[in-house]
Amino acid sequence: HYPLRRQRQMCIRDRAKQGLDAVMMVSCPSSGYLPFLIGGQNSLQMQLREAKRRWHNHRARWQEDHLVNGATTITFRAEGHGQSHIAAAMRGLPAGERRRWWLSLCDTYPTGAYRYRTNQTDSSDCCMDGCNKRETYDHITCACPITSDAITVAHNKVWRGLYDSIVAAAPHDHVAVFDTPLGQTSLRVSPAIRRLRPDGVILYPLSRTICLLEFARTGDARPEYLDLSRARKERHYETLQREMATLYPDYTVRLVPFIIGARSFVRETDWQHNWMTLHLPLRTLPRTIQTTMRRNQEVITDILAVRKAALPRKPKKGDG
Repeated sequence: HYPLRRQRQMCIRDRAKQGLDAVMMVSCPSSGYLPFLIGGQNSLQMQLREAKRRWHNHRARWQEDHLVNGATTITFRAEGHGQSHIAAAMRGLPAGERRRWWLSLCDTYPTGAYRYRTNQTDSSDCCMDGCNKRETYDHITCACPITSDAITVAHNKVWRGLYDSIVAAAPHDHVAVFDTPLGQTSLRVSPAIRRLRPDGVILYPLSRTICLLEFARTGDARPEYLDLSRARKERHYETLQREMATLYPDYTVRLVPFIIGARSFVRETDWQHNWMTLHLPLRTLPRTIQTTMRRNQEVITDILAVRKAALPRKPKKGDG
């Protein structure tokens, strides 16, 4: 068996040199995403073995889901989730952030839900005082009300970088407004929408187009969460679109929502459509997506630091 064992060792060595090359996922209604193949660094081998173990443990149940609910094996490229960019984006992260991202993909990041599932605790509730929600990775990074200020700062940091990339790539004949109440801009507005504050507005006088920019960081444990976030944005700004169309009858008013998940998943087809709506050159899109994905992971480090500082302190031995 020595030749076969030697060949396997060489394959592992070559994979470690190549870095993150591809991520193949299984999508099923009951379990969301699970990665079962990744070319990767030596530091990721343990997580790879954990992913394979989970794959074998849940295989029978997933086969049943496949028959009953139509679960399918997909790649992110096939479903338009930005898989063609996410591997390149994650290669640029520090080792610690890349490992955390991989754990979140495997659903083995030590959240309350994971510890409850592995019988390490009696409850899956959030460990923050005053928050009784189920503690998932999506909850920690995007929705925990106790660290909402840090989550807002993270949202603004990622959006600021994306907005700057949009403005830098936009044609010269545009007027851009960043995160300002409409009543404080030079745009014509009615009293009903003066206080509304879209994340950005770009007006193109030559093409007579007004683009209302919106950005959201959302959970992405399931692919439909990205679509639900986009639908919420469209419903929220439906009135604004109608009012702007009335005030600017010669212009076309369009909502342009950019949605990214906690694990940096995106609907790549939606981003391409947004890029064309904004009259931006498509050659600038891949770099923008990768930069936004990386920045989205970097701000999670800040969120976790704030969360760690706000955790209730456990009494030490000897304390009264």
